[in-house]
Amino acid sequence: MKSNKIFSLLLLGAVAFGSCNSEDEPLTNPLSGENQVKFQASIGASVTTRAAGTTWNAGDAIGVYALNAGQKLPDGVYDSKSNIKYTTPTEAEQGVFTAATEGITFPETGNLDFIAYYPYRESLANNVYAIDVADQSKPAAIDLLFSNNAVNQSEPAVALQFKHQLAMLVLNVSAGDGVTSLDGLTVSIEGLKTDGTFNLADGSITTGTTVKTITPVVAASGKTATVAAILVPGQDLKDAKISFKVGGQTYEWTPDAQAVETGKKYTYPSIQLSTTGVTVVQPSATIVDWEDVEVGGIVTLKPNEGEQGSWTVAELRSKFTGTEYTITEE
Repeated sequence: MKSNKIFSLLLLGAVAFGSCNSEDEPLTNPLSGENQVKFQASIGASVTTRAAGTTWNAGDAIGVYALNAGQKLPDGVYDSKSNIKYTTPTEAEQGVFTAATEGITFPETGNLDFIAYYPYRESLANNVYAIDVADQSKPAAIDLLFSNNAVNQSEPAVALQFKHQLAMLVLNVSAGDGVTSLDGLTVSIEGLKTDGTFNLADGSITTGTTVKTITPVVAASGKTATVAAILVPGQDLKDAKISFKVGGQTYEWTPDAQAVETGKKYTYPSIQLSTTGVTVVQPSATIVDWEDVEVGGIVTLKPNEGEQGSWTVAELRSKFTGTEYTITEE
């Protein structure tokens, strides 16, 4: 016979917008009392989208489901403990999350499985999470995380491993010849779908049908800028038209074919804007938490001067044949 054990949540780890070292080793839950169950949670990779720096924000909330061991949603829900809200009252690197209302208790006999997600929604119809990344002004609000690793639990210490369910695009931009500053740089992404659904029962994502212009987060300082956007998986970057506007000039670029997959980060580490064109350098990337993917090649574009559009490398070569510009690809 197990005595009732009241669940409290200890979420450990950092979510960072860039990359940093991930520490997954269990830490001690400061809550006392042997009847209290400890959730030691980490996020598969360290990326700060939903938190400030490496801290959880006061009021951050996750939804937790308790399932009879070996069973699935929706029939396997234990004691009606479905989408239970857990929150943290303070800002801290090691956020202690507690039930907002009535928490979860262990059954007298039998083990439990747990699944959890972030950010919390009060109502999930049929355990399906609606995805919408059209508004990128608050990345934390759209960075969907999911944990389903805690199975067959019977002991007080329960480890939750969260993973990113969407994808991230990162563009590192620099000022080239004739461009004195990137302050005021604006970027838009057209042609990609911005909605979808996530099924908590099986962890599957269905890409939606709504296409909207995405305005990424831009952090510019002097001659450098970082552009970041969260994308819905299940589509291809070749369908995107990315526009850069700065200093009265507009540059347009369409990436080569690249499938957008769950939990991956696509980084273009060197995009240079100059008065004669845009150079996009795409070397291989190191795999980190979001799983960077390898992208390659060099594309040079002239700023728009009346003609609108975006072109492949082959199309660019034909357009610039006989001019002073050289289109190369490594």
